[in-house]
Amino acid sequence: LDTGGSPDHVDLVGKYDLSKCINLSLSNPLDPTDWQDRHFHGTHVAGTVSTNNIGVAGVAPDVTLVAVKVLGDQGFGSFEDVMRGIIYATDEADCDIINMSLGGFGPRQASGRFIAMVIRAMNYAHSQGVLVICSAGNNAMDMDHNNNTVVLPAEAGAGMVISATGPLNQQNFDTFACFSNYGNSAISVAAPGGNGVCGPGGDYITPL
Repeated sequence: LDTGGSPDHVDLVGKYDLSKCINLSLSNPLDPTDWQDRHFHGTHVAGTVSTNNIGVAGVAPDVTLVAVKVLGDQGFGSFEDVMRGIIYATDEADCDIINMSLGGFGPRQASGRFIAMVIRAMNYAHSQGVLVICSAGNNAMDMDHNNNTVVLPAEAGAGMVISATGPLNQQNFDTFACFSNYGNSAISVAAPGGNGVCGPGGDYITPL
């Protein structure tokens, strides 16, 4: 679930199940077939998962991708579309794993019914045997002590929540990435996310 996919990218040709990819975003909403990624984020995430090993190696090269475009061409979207994407990926696309490298945050006390809806969608996918993976978020927020702030979908339902690590000057590759949200109450595991936005010496994740 992201900004769409790039089926003609040299590293992603043949990686998508074209019959299941769909546009559910606010960009060209009347055309469900327009799931092309015009942003970059969905293509970047897809290439982290599975590629043809030309420019960069994906971590799961035998995976078949389904692009569910829930974020528009500017990289933004609604949680309504995200929840629609969760249900679509679970029921119609019959996915085994849903990845959401996306999220937002807001006041917990004023959002009870909304939070409950996100939890219900997440738990539904889990109940159908789908592994739901969520980004922890990129706000350097302590999720153990964020008081009235809730981070979604990371703090909703039965998802696996991933925070980021990143090296500085190509050393200490398990260093905490300065931008990543953190906290034992929500985070399941930390994985490489780069430290390029963290000032001098910070490294991005890039192809060799």
